[in-house]
Order: sequence, then C-alpha cells, then structure tokens
Amino acid sequence: MKGIVTSLFLLALTVFGGAQGLTYGFKAGLNFSTLNGDLEKDDAGVTVEEFNRVTGFHIGVGFSYNFTDYLGARAELMYSQKGVRYQYDGASYDTHTSKTGTPIIGNGIRTTTNNVLNSYIDLPVTVYVRPFEWLEISVGPSIGFLVGATGAGSTTFSGKTIGGTTIPEHSLTLAYNYLGDETGGADFNNPTTIKIGNQEVELPGNVGAYYDIPRGEGNFFNVLDIGLNAGLSVYLSKTLYLGGRLNYGLSDATNNNYDFSQVKLDADNARIPRSDFDRNVSIQASVGFNLK
Repeated sequence: MKGIVTSLFLLALTVFGGAQGLTYGFKAGLNFSTLNGDLEKDDAGVTVEEFNRVTGFHIGVGFSYNFTDYLGARAELMYSQKGVRYQYDGASYDTHTSKTGTPIIGNGIRTTTNNVLNSYIDLPVTVYVRPFEWLEISVGPSIGFLVGATGAGSTTFSGKTIGGTTIPEHSLTLAYNYLGDETGGADFNNPTTIKIGNQEVELPGNVGAYYDIPRGEGNFFNVLDIGLNAGLSVYLSKTLYLGGRLNYGLSDATNNNYDFSQVKLDADNARIPRSDFDRNVSIQASVGFNLK
C-alpha cells in the first residue's frame, strides 16, 4: 500500500517536475476530527451514543503548478491522523463465559469512552485561486489509505442476567489495535474475578478491539477514505502561510461487518446488524511554506 502511494507521488513529480511554474512546499499542523453518522437510540427514543472531537496532527509535502499568478493546482502527500471520541451511555447488554464454561448474558446499563485515532496516508489534489497576493482559496478531492488504527478508553457495565441474577458493576480497559488484534484478544496477565450468582467470571486487565466481536472480513475501519477538501490560506510572506482546511468524508469510514446494535440482542440472543454510514470530518490548522 505504501509502495503504491509513493509510486503515484513520484509519477506526478516526473510528469510535472520539468514545469517552470512548479513550486514545492511543506506543511504541518493539528487535526480536529470526529465522525459524522447514524447514532443509535434506545427503545424510548433516547440517543445513547455521541461522537466528539479528538486532536491529532498532520505533516506533508506537496507541489504546486501555477497556471497564472492567480490560478494553480496542488498535489500533496500527507500523513494525517483522524478519529473520534466515542461515548456510549445507556441501555445495553453484556456477555461473558464463566470459569466452568457457562455462557452468561445480561441486560443493564453501559458507559463507554473510546478515544479512536486513525492514521492515514492522504493524497489531496486541489485547485486554488489567489484573489489577493496574501490570500489563497482551494478546493478539491482527496483519497486516504489507512495505515494505523487504535483506540483507548474504558467500559463499565452493571445489570441483571436473563434469569434475574445481579451482575455487579465491573469495568474493562480498552486497548484497541484495529489492524492487529484478533478475535477474543485480551490481556489476562493480571485478571480480576467477579461473582454472578454461583458462577465466577474472570475479567482481563485490558481487551482488544475484537474481544467480544468475532473478527470477520476486513478491519473495523475501512482502508480507503475518500473525501473533499476546502481550504483558506493567509500568506504572511511570499513563502510562509497559515492555513485552515475542512476535510469532509464521502465514504463510509467504518466496516458494515462490525455495525451491530449496542442496545439489545435479538430474540435468539444474537447481535442485531446495522448499516451505519460514518464519515470522517476533520478541520486542519497548518503552518507551511512554499519554495521554488
């Protein structure tokens, strides 16, 4: 994947490298990102999920071709972090297996916080206009390739089993690697034990991304991220500028194979599939400079 991205960028440099209107540039800055998509509601119609912003960073190189003093095109190769602070608070379910191998299913209240940070190799291509020497307006598409995806947080649950036995409040630490974790992955080096009725359940110190969801085809987050960019840059000199950019996703950032209801199970205690469309939305604040 990285080789394909590098080859495309080198090809573009080869095609435009001899153009006299070509300028090179570097940029770096912060990303303020979230997901925008379908939020689940409980049976009473209360929204139990929230998508809030997380902060990451970006760094990249690019080249511009000036058609005139006021119009040009730019291609960039960037490393960019996007993500979301996911929060859940409301009715949910819990599944465990006791030390004797007995499955335990319960209903109750869950509170979850998961700070997701995904790393992409982004290839934005924009057309820009310079209505004034100090002002640049740009717009264009981008394609991103997911190269890293992590999550960190915690989840807490309390409730009752289907038979009415109390499930004591317990918490799990989330240490997700969405690209590397396997089904049932967890750290049992320092487990804790809770009692549910006459059954004992061993809880791991932390859990992976697919601890209670079987890893199926693909990863939780899709590899390709297609979007649109719109930006504004203010030049402090002929080369140095401050920029802001909105990156609005056009593709689903999450894999539908892992879209399930978090509120309840079906009549057979199986997960209820959903088809949520969750797009990346990022605001980038950059400092950069261009060189001839």
